[in-house]
Amino acid sequence: MVRKTLFLALFILSMSFQTAIADSCPLITRNSIIRYAASAVGSPYVWGGDKWDPNNRSWAGADCSGLILKAWQIPRKADYTQSVGHPYNTYSFFNKNTHWNKINRSDLAKGDILVYRSKGGG
Repeated sequence: MVRKTLFLALFILSMSFQTAIADSCPLITRNSIIRYAASAVGSPYVWGGDKWDPNNRSWAGADCSGLILKAWQIPRKADYTQSVGHPYNTYSFFNKNTHWNKINRSDLAKGDILVYRSKGGG
């Protein structure tokens, strides 16, 4: 009984967290996404990272999901050097649709991403 109650409480908490994230995401243009992402070019790849400094390429870095979420400004707009602490990863991009929709390849536009499922975890 305690496990079921704890699970239910965690589930409700996670749902309210996702709603709070959705409410705080700014509206941005595709060109803004591209400019923000381009500012990370030359920065190191850092597993789990989501920050970089366009003026200091040896400081910090981002991984795939960190770069995308920062450029898309999810869960919120943040400076390049500020971590946003997002709960997403490649699995989220492929299997969830809180802030994004699946589209056909023929409908791809500037600022969209491609995610595929391989035999790995993501």
